[in-house]
Amino acid sequence: MKFLAKLFLAALLSVSLAHAVTNQINCASFGLIGNGVADDTIAINKCITAGQGNSITLPKGTYLYTGGATLGNGTVLNGAGRNSTVILSNTATGTLLTVSGFGAGIRGLRVTNNIAQTSSTYVALSGTESFIDDFSLDGYFTGINMTGVVSRIRHGRFTHAATNAVGIFANGGDTSQVIDDVLMGADSPPNVAKAGIEVKNSSALMITNTSVLNQGSCLLIDPLSAEDNVFSLYAENDFFDQCTIGIKISPYTTGGVYRSRFTDVWSSSATNNDVFIAGDGTSVINGIHFESLHALLSNGSGVTIGAGVTDLSIRGGEISNNLYGVYANYALVGLKIQGVTIGSGAGGLNGNTNAAVTLAAAVISDVSIKDNIMLGNGSGPISNASTGINVVIRDNIGTTPTAKTAPVSADLFDLLDSVTGLWKQTTWANLFKNVSVSTPITSTVSTGTAPFVVASTTQVANLNAATAGTATNLSGGTVSATTATASTSYSLNGVLIASATAPTISSGFGGTASIASSNGSVTFRVLTGGTTGSTGVIAMNSTAPNGWNCSSHLLWITGTLNSWEPVSSTTTTATFQNVTLSTDLALTAISAQTIVMHCDPF
Repeated sequence: MKFLAKLFLAALLSVSLAHAVTNQINCASFGLIGNGVADDTIAINKCITAGQGNSITLPKGTYLYTGGATLGNGTVLNGAGRNSTVILSNTATGTLLTVSGFGAGIRGLRVTNNIAQTSSTYVALSGTESFIDDFSLDGYFTGINMTGVVSRIRHGRFTHAATNAVGIFANGGDTSQVIDDVLMGADSPPNVAKAGIEVKNSSALMITNTSVLNQGSCLLIDPLSAEDNVFSLYAENDFFDQCTIGIKISPYTTGGVYRSRFTDVWSSSATNNDVFIAGDGTSVINGIHFESLHALLSNGSGVTIGAGVTDLSIRGGEISNNLYGVYANYALVGLKIQGVTIGSGAGGLNGNTNAAVTLAAAVISDVSIKDNIMLGNGSGPISNASTGINVVIRDNIGTTPTAKTAPVSADLFDLLDSVTGLWKQTTWANLFKNVSVSTPITSTVSTGTAPFVVASTTQVANLNAATAGTATNLSGGTVSATTATASTSYSLNGVLIASATAPTISSGFGGTASIASSNGSVTFRVLTGGTTGSTGVIAMNSTAPNGWNCSSHLLWITGTLNSWEPVSSTTTTATFQNVTLSTDLALTAISAQTIVMHCDPF
């Protein structure tokens, strides 16, 4: 009996070991060379095909590879570590590795480039619960295209982005994706990439413990249509630094960004704005909340608020040593700023060059600005041009208190406030508390009065008015323009931020193409001509410091699904290439297409 029991156990063990062996596939058995010179594409693809559903080992070595492998359900490609297993991309276009299976993934390897990348994708995460872990991507155009449900990107390093590159492109819709412990940037030259992380279409995306540096936008959220909305994006414990713009929330056409939260986020040292939140006039931004935001040391604003914004709150944190603190220059409904240091502080930093908070537009309503510290700002704590309703400004350190003229001493009311809490609930409190409701600030500017010198003693209510055309800027670092007309190009600290000069077609786009309409470089439309060639060059007609970060989309697509993608730029031009969406390969121009474009100088 004992003998039979032992025999039975041995049989079970043999079956288990055989099963374990079949679940481990080593690509060394498929003829790998791994010297970085011989092409290992065929061997790698054979290995991955044979190992579907198993754990595949790609041993230490450098593998020249042109792509084509797909990881199906349960297939995991394991390298020997990001500094040991290196895949050397030998193609400038297409996708190297597609992770399309349920639970499929990649870990422990590095992907770098043997040739310059122009439109390629290193890794496509499209499978449900697909993942990439413990990796390094170098010299990419699109590092990772993440579209899979519950896809995860963790413990990664991104370096040396190509021009107009995107490190992580999140375009998965309702997917509950995760980006965690990613370090991206410190590139040389800096800020040539379009974005570190671009979110086009997403719901319930979490970005945590991530650092992004030296990109066009550290974090770019730019849905283009109602089908590309972004919902419930949560960013926590993240570091965005030294980008052209730190966090850019900028939907277009009918796109929207909704109920998203940023907690303990550093977004600082931007060439333009640390945080930029604005649509194009038709898009929607609703429910953006910042908790403990650190927006410091930018050449623009700590936070700039533009068109289409509703329900924005900033609680806690520091906004210091910028050109402006918080700058709202469009109609806005629902702004709350509370408990923020906006000015000097933040570990010894100076205040903002201009006001702590500027409400520059007349129609700004439902505003609460209270319990903030606003010391050391060049133009004072608050500049309020709003005539909207329900604008409440109170209890801010650095503001001048409203005079208390009640027959009872203020000390008594303060005692009632602290002991019972009832005083704040009475409408009488507004007679005695430091409350300013819907009070616009105006001033008369005379000849020789800083910060402007004008030709006559004219009241300047709006810096875009013709009366400001002869104004000379005397306050260092403020927004400047040669004239105050719609044709002005604007700069911050001498750095171009927007050109109102209409761009022109330099060449291509099918020949006989034209600029159909434009609002300078901010947004313009190209109407393609014939069917000659696959590239086009835009003459920006203004000179950027380094180049132009551009984005584009087609107004309508019929027939072949294509896209005009930005591929390179100079200080005065931007080059686009027409590609097929399904393959990313160059496509001959299609006549009479309208391309909507947007270009930012960097």
